[in-house]
Amino acid sequence: MASSREIHSSSPPSEVAFSYQQTLPPAPRRLNAGPLNLLFDYETGSIRRVCYGQREVVRQCYGAVRDRHWGTIYPVLKDVSVRQLPDGGFEITFTATCQKEELHYLWAARIQGDARRVRFEFNGEAQSDFLSNRIGLCLLHPILECAGSPCEIEHFDGTVEPSLFPQLISPAQPFREIRAIRHRVVDGMEIEARFEGEVFETEDQRNWTDASFKTYAPPLERPFPVQVRKGDRAHQSVTLTWMERTQVGGSREAAPDRIVRNIGHRTLRIDWERLRPKPAVGFGLPREQIHSEAAIKRMRALYPAHLRVDCHLEDADWSERLQAGETPALALGATLHIAVFLAADGDSELWALRDACRRVKAPIGLWLIFHRLEKSTSRRWVQLAREILREVAPGAGFAAGTNENFAELNRERPPMTSDWLPCFSLNPQGHAADSMTLIENLSAQGETIRTARTFSTQPVVVSPVTLLPRSNPGSIGASGTVTQPPADPRQGSLFAAAWTLGSISALLSSDGLHSVTYFETIGARGVIPAGQDDRVFPSYHVFAGLAEIDWLAEMEQAHSSKTEIAALAGVDKHGNRLVWLANLTPEQIEFSVECKGMERGALVRRIDERNVIESSRDPEKWWQQGSDEILDQAAHKIAIPQYGLVRLAAWSPKKVP
Repeated sequence: MASSREIHSSSPPSEVAFSYQQTLPPAPRRLNAGPLNLLFDYETGSIRRVCYGQREVVRQCYGAVRDRHWGTIYPVLKDVSVRQLPDGGFEITFTATCQKEELHYLWAARIQGDARRVRFEFNGEAQSDFLSNRIGLCLLHPILECAGSPCEIEHFDGTVEPSLFPQLISPAQPFREIRAIRHRVVDGMEIEARFEGEVFETEDQRNWTDASFKTYAPPLERPFPVQVRKGDRAHQSVTLTWMERTQVGGSREAAPDRIVRNIGHRTLRIDWERLRPKPAVGFGLPREQIHSEAAIKRMRALYPAHLRVDCHLEDADWSERLQAGETPALALGATLHIAVFLAADGDSELWALRDACRRVKAPIGLWLIFHRLEKSTSRRWVQLAREILREVAPGAGFAAGTNENFAELNRERPPMTSDWLPCFSLNPQGHAADSMTLIENLSAQGETIRTARTFSTQPVVVSPVTLLPRSNPGSIGASGTVTQPPADPRQGSLFAAAWTLGSISALLSSDGLHSVTYFETIGARGVIPAGQDDRVFPSYHVFAGLAEIDWLAEMEQAHSSKTEIAALAGVDKHGNRLVWLANLTPEQIEFSVECKGMERGALVRRIDERNVIESSRDPEKWWQQGSDEILDQAAHKIAIPQYGLVRLAAWSPKKVP
């Protein structure tokens, strides 16, 4: 079955300016109706984080218009009206224009809500002839509240089937032919989502590291793209109703206006007695960039374990790229992770690669084996690569899987008895590009490793992690050579640094991770901008902080704060205890850190909007200067500005394992 990945249709510029501020859309508006509260997003025309009391029951509901390449055509909203009604309810209306190239589509929305229900109506009409893969409403169910929970599926024929939201990431659609889904909110209370206007089905979006299940229409088993004619109309609706169930399998009635309280605060607890070794962390090498001496000097402070170099063996210049990776690897004391992309029968290509690698002086730590014609690498190519390449680097490991999303590996799993490392890449924009979604999706990254460990006994390789997808249907040029992947204009922002700390925390705290490769060393997709030797991107400091840590400490963080604060804690080789925090929101927040074990004092250092330019123009000075403040008690509240970073350091005489 074809992937349902949707990619932002507007390609970001190939290079990004050295920028620390991002243009923020209007802040979402919070609406309330009795125990119900939600956000209306002016940027996307969606309702988000629908909560009953403080318990999230729906992640998002929105209208989607996709082109024939799964491109998301983002709406331009007009005539927006948001009203709180005298009876305590609310009503939202707007019109939306989706237009790109030949595609021109108009739709109108009416969203009404009170204490017991919310209804989202979508009425659209095509203004031109075009091909489309999807038009209509999508409903996102949050992972923490739903995964593993029982539910009832009312099918289109009226039958009702008891089921479960998948606990592990499901490779196939868990629910099909849906008219309604009902599941528990709290004891004795449930929510019903009822769909009209089309046949809906549900997919597990954790396959693309989205932290949600998505219910959408039409089913993917239908042929697509579909020819849409000018004047074609669509009407769909989703109605969310809160119900009180008197007993299991018993009657239902509208839920009373009661508040559901949520436990959890902005707190972090650190267990310094439970330490684990830090997995290997490295960087990708840019396709066409030269590392200056200044860039190499600054990259040394990050102590990368490895550098990934991509060798597309059908390209004429693959051997030059391999040789170009040797210099920075030797200079940084890093091993090479060589990603091998086979194109033909593989035999002659691998022999040529073996000969070229014999001339490479840098140590080779890992081979990642892919084939251009396979979504997930089959056993034959791994065996062939091992037979031919083993003698070049006897100590190197072999990984295989997909250069794309976890979905491809999950749908075409290796044999349980395979002795190679499973691998996949990761990006947070498989379905949406707004900053709120990128933050929400951090919680799904560790789920991929957890699921992979159920079908492979080998540790997992995540390579690479990028902000944007690196490929789409237009990524292969007419000549057959791979073009430069796109760059996200947020790469050089504080937002990207905060997101990076969140990603590191999610992945490195997962059991069974072998290694992870982030971004690139230099350039628009890197941690140092190319051609600007006097500067680094803010994410550089996050990786410098990670380089300090040798052992990671176990952390306990209230779930209610995980979309607000990212945290990483560990000790260095001298026993110094270190904590890094990042504000994941566009507003200043306060956070409580229980600093037990740091009673002798914690030194506080900050990078935020007040000093981000200075700290990025002279990172060495920032690392050498004294602390901004001192914490002298076991628990302390820390105020962190929007997307700001905080480093806490304390000395401890305890020895590490």
